[in-house]
Amino acid sequence: MNRIALLVVSFMTSLMVCAQAIYDPKCITMMDAPLEGTDSAFIPALKSVGFVPVENDDEEEGTYHLKGDFYGIKDARLEVTVNDKTKLLSEATVTCGPYRTRELYERNQKYLLGKLQREWGNFKAKGDGSLYILTEYGYIRQSVTLHENGAHSISYYYPDSYTHLRAHETVLD
Repeated sequence: MNRIALLVVSFMTSLMVCAQAIYDPKCITMMDAPLEGTDSAFIPALKSVGFVPVENDDEEEGTYHLKGDFYGIKDARLEVTVNDKTKLLSEATVTCGPYRTRELYERNQKYLLGKLQREWGNFKAKGDGSLYILTEYGYIRQSVTLHENGAHSISYYYPDSYTHLRAHETVLD
Protein backbone atom coordinates (compact mmCIF):
# COMPACT_ATOMS: atom_id res chain seq x y z
CA MET A 1 0.00 0.00 0.00
CA ASN A 2 2.82 2.42 0.86
CA ARG A 3 4.52 1.68 -2.46
CA ILE A 4 1.35 2.61 -4.36
CA ALA A 5 1.02 5.86 -2.41
CA LEU A 6 4.69 6.64 -3.08
CA LEU A 7 4.23 5.95 -6.80
CA VAL A 8 1.14 8.18 -6.94
CA VAL A 9 2.94 11.04 -5.17
CA SER A 10 5.96 10.60 -7.42
CA PHE A 11 3.75 10.62 -10.53
CA MET A 12 1.86 13.74 -9.37
CA THR A 13 5.16 15.53 -8.65
CA SER A 14 6.40 14.66 -12.13
CA LEU A 15 3.19 16.03 -13.66
CA MET A 16 3.55 19.27 -11.72
CA VAL A 17 7.14 19.71 -12.89
CA CYS A 18 6.11 19.05 -16.51
CA ALA A 19 3.16 21.44 -16.23
CA GLN A 20 5.46 24.18 -14.94
CA ALA A 21 7.78 23.65 -17.90
CA ILE A 22 4.89 23.85 -20.38
CA TYR A 23 3.05 26.75 -18.73
CA ASP A 24 5.93 29.17 -18.16
CA PRO A 25 4.18 32.36 -17.03
CA LYS A 26 7.14 34.51 -18.05
CA CYS A 27 6.86 34.09 -21.80
CA ILE A 28 4.23 34.24 -24.48
CA THR A 29 2.80 30.91 -25.55
CA MET A 30 1.10 29.53 -28.60
CA MET A 31 -1.60 27.01 -27.66
CA ASP A 32 0.18 26.48 -24.31
CA ALA A 33 3.56 25.85 -25.98
CA PRO A 34 6.16 28.35 -24.66
CA LEU A 35 7.82 30.38 -27.41
CA GLU A 36 11.25 30.83 -25.91
CA GLY A 37 14.50 29.02 -25.39
CA THR A 38 16.52 26.79 -27.68
CA ASP A 39 15.22 24.40 -30.31
CA SER A 40 15.64 21.51 -27.86
CA ALA A 41 12.98 23.20 -25.70
CA PHE A 42 10.48 24.76 -28.10
CA ILE A 43 10.39 22.08 -30.83
CA PRO A 44 9.20 19.34 -28.41
CA ALA A 45 6.69 21.82 -26.91
CA LEU A 46 5.31 22.60 -30.38
CA LYS A 47 5.17 18.88 -31.20
CA SER A 48 3.24 18.27 -27.98
CA VAL A 49 0.46 20.61 -29.19
CA GLY A 50 0.22 18.87 -32.57
CA PHE A 51 2.74 20.51 -34.91
CA VAL A 52 4.95 18.19 -36.95
CA PRO A 53 8.19 19.06 -38.74
CA VAL A 54 8.01 19.40 -42.52
CA GLU A 55 10.98 18.61 -44.73
CA ASN A 56 11.99 21.60 -46.83
CA ASP A 57 14.79 21.24 -49.40
CA ASP A 58 15.68 24.94 -49.45
CA GLU A 59 15.43 25.35 -45.67
CA GLU A 60 17.91 27.80 -44.21
CA GLU A 61 19.99 26.80 -41.22
CA GLY A 62 18.29 27.99 -38.05
CA THR A 63 14.80 27.88 -39.58
CA TYR A 64 12.25 25.20 -38.76
CA HIS A 65 9.10 24.51 -40.77
CA LEU A 66 6.19 22.73 -39.11
CA LYS A 67 2.58 22.04 -39.98
CA GLY A 68 -0.42 21.44 -37.77
CA ASP A 69 -3.67 22.77 -36.39
CA PHE A 70 -3.54 26.35 -35.11
CA TYR A 71 -6.33 26.73 -32.55
CA GLY A 72 -8.40 24.27 -34.59
CA ILE A 73 -7.58 25.64 -38.06
CA LYS A 74 -6.25 22.70 -40.06
CA ASP A 75 -3.00 22.67 -42.05
CA ALA A 76 -1.51 25.87 -40.63
CA ARG A 77 2.12 26.43 -41.55
CA LEU A 78 4.55 27.44 -38.80
CA GLU A 79 8.01 28.86 -39.45
CA VAL A 80 10.30 29.27 -36.44
CA THR A 81 13.64 31.05 -36.67
CA VAL A 82 16.55 30.71 -34.27
CA ASN A 83 19.07 33.51 -33.61
CA ASP A 84 22.43 32.53 -35.17
CA LYS A 85 24.52 33.79 -32.25
CA THR A 86 22.47 32.82 -29.21
CA LYS A 87 20.67 29.79 -30.72
CA LEU A 88 17.48 30.99 -28.99
CA LEU A 89 14.07 31.33 -30.63
CA SER A 90 14.00 34.57 -32.58
CA GLU A 91 10.52 34.59 -34.12
CA ALA A 92 7.61 32.37 -35.06
CA THR A 93 5.11 32.98 -37.84
CA VAL A 94 1.93 30.95 -38.32
CA THR A 95 0.14 31.20 -41.67
CA CYS A 96 -3.40 29.97 -42.27
CA GLY A 97 -4.79 29.77 -45.78
CA PRO A 98 -4.84 30.72 -48.57
CA TYR A 99 -8.60 31.05 -48.46
CA ARG A 100 -10.11 31.27 -51.91
CA THR A 101 -13.50 32.56 -50.76
CA ARG A 102 -14.01 35.75 -48.79
CA GLU A 103 -16.58 34.01 -46.57
CA LEU A 104 -14.13 31.32 -45.41
CA TYR A 105 -11.37 33.88 -44.85
CA GLU A 106 -13.63 36.18 -42.78
CA ARG A 107 -15.03 33.29 -40.73
CA ASN A 108 -11.58 31.93 -39.88
CA GLN A 109 -10.19 35.37 -39.13
CA LYS A 110 -13.00 36.09 -36.64
CA TYR A 111 -12.60 32.62 -35.14
CA LEU A 112 -8.82 33.01 -34.64
CA LEU A 113 -9.12 36.52 -33.23
CA GLY A 114 -11.73 35.27 -30.79
CA LYS A 115 -9.50 32.42 -29.64
CA LEU A 116 -6.47 34.69 -29.18
CA GLN A 117 -8.49 37.45 -27.48
CA ARG A 118 -9.85 35.01 -24.91
CA GLU A 119 -6.27 34.00 -24.14
CA TRP A 120 -4.45 37.35 -24.35
CA GLY A 121 -6.98 40.23 -24.47
CA ASN A 122 -8.12 42.61 -27.18
CA PHE A 123 -6.11 43.36 -30.30
CA LYS A 124 -5.57 46.95 -31.45
CA ALA A 125 -5.31 48.24 -35.02
CA LYS A 126 -2.06 49.54 -36.50
CA GLY A 127 -1.90 52.09 -39.29
CA ASP A 128 -0.76 49.48 -41.80
CA GLY A 129 -3.98 47.48 -41.49
CA SER A 130 -2.57 44.82 -39.20
CA LEU A 131 -3.72 44.07 -35.65
CA TYR A 132 -1.49 43.61 -32.62
CA ILE A 133 -1.56 42.73 -28.97
CA LEU A 134 1.17 43.62 -26.54
CA THR A 135 1.21 41.86 -23.18
CA GLU A 136 3.77 41.95 -20.43
CA TYR A 137 5.11 38.65 -21.83
CA GLY A 138 5.22 39.29 -25.56
CA TYR A 139 3.77 40.62 -28.76
CA ILE A 140 1.51 39.05 -31.39
CA ARG A 141 0.73 40.65 -34.72
CA GLN A 142 -1.97 39.55 -37.14
CA SER A 143 -1.62 40.49 -40.78
CA VAL A 144 -3.47 39.51 -43.93
CA THR A 145 -1.95 38.83 -47.35
CA LEU A 146 -3.99 39.25 -50.51
CA HIS A 147 -2.63 36.97 -53.23
CA GLU A 148 -2.72 37.70 -56.98
CA ASN A 149 -5.49 35.13 -57.48
CA GLY A 150 -7.71 36.91 -54.93
CA ALA A 151 -7.10 34.45 -52.09
CA HIS A 152 -6.28 35.64 -48.55
CA SER A 153 -3.81 34.27 -46.01
CA ILE A 154 -3.83 35.16 -42.33
CA SER A 155 -0.49 35.31 -40.50
CA TYR A 156 0.34 35.59 -36.81
CA TYR A 157 3.81 36.82 -35.98
CA TYR A 158 5.34 36.12 -32.55
CA PRO A 159 8.74 37.77 -32.02
CA ASP A 160 10.75 36.47 -29.08
CA SER A 161 9.40 37.72 -25.78
CA TYR A 162 12.41 39.64 -24.50
CA THR A 163 14.27 41.23 -27.40
CA HIS A 164 11.30 42.64 -29.30
CA LEU A 165 9.06 43.51 -26.37
CA ARG A 166 10.86 46.73 -25.40
CA ALA A 167 11.27 47.83 -29.03
CA HIS A 168 7.56 47.37 -29.78
CA GLU A 169 6.35 49.11 -26.61
CA THR A 170 7.57 52.48 -27.86
CA VAL A 171 6.49 51.95 -31.47
CA LEU A 172 2.96 50.81 -30.60
CA ASP A 173 2.11 53.40 -27.95
